[in-house]
Amino acid sequence: MDVGVYAVSFASMIHGRQPSSIASLGHIGSLDVDENVGMVFGYDGGALAMLYTTIRSRTPQHAYILGTEGTIHIHSPFWRATTATLTGGGEDETVEMPFDGNGYNCEAEEVMKCLESGASESEIMPHEESLAIMRTLDDVRGQLGLKYPME
Repeated sequence: MDVGVYAVSFASMIHGRQPSSIASLGHIGSLDVDENVGMVFGYDGGALAMLYTTIRSRTPQHAYILGTEGTIHIHSPFWRATTATLTGGGEDETVEMPFDGNGYNCEAEEVMKCLESGASESEIMPHEESLAIMRTLDDVRGQLGLKYPME
């Protein structure tokens, strides 16, 4: 539930919605923590998202978006990448963008913007999307048999 939220949020951003079906496998460690989790999300229309998160081993931390016309490879670490490679139809194209900060600064800036404007909710990350992502994570957690102490 610590690192998985980034992969689930990325899938939500790419697909624009939560999955209609979820299949998850994982390993709960001796401290009752989900140490390794593999997830396959199914979406209406046939799209899939395959996600893997772990705190037990080093992973490439790349993300791929595969489509009928080509592929976008978001280089490591995907949650604050500076490089993406687009493949399809011709020569590969690599796009580089500078990244300022560690990623949390974008969140802090959005909160400050909302506070200054009197908004109680971000248009970029509305409450319903946050709740939908949590429902997806709860579904995964349920499939793994991971329960929190207060449950």
